[in-house]
Amino acid sequence: MIGMKAKATIHPSHIDIINEALQPSDEAIEHAKFLIEAFKELDKQKKAVFVHEGNFYGPPHLKNAQNVLERAGLT
Repeated sequence: MIGMKAKATIHPSHIDIINEALQPSDEAIEHAKFLIEAFKELDKQKKAVFVHEGNFYGPPHLKNAQNVLERAGLT
């Protein structure tokens, strides 16, 4: 989920449901891990962008991947 980090609630019983809904999926977490490793390799080569399976990735994608892992509690 891009852009969703918080939500307001009027009742405490909604908190667990909201927290679960805002957690990244397992697929998103795995993709974020892949991107972070790929960018580590790119950094060694002094490059900042790459194409994988027809998709272009650059610095904003790295930042998003880091945010995904942060939201998942993996950083």
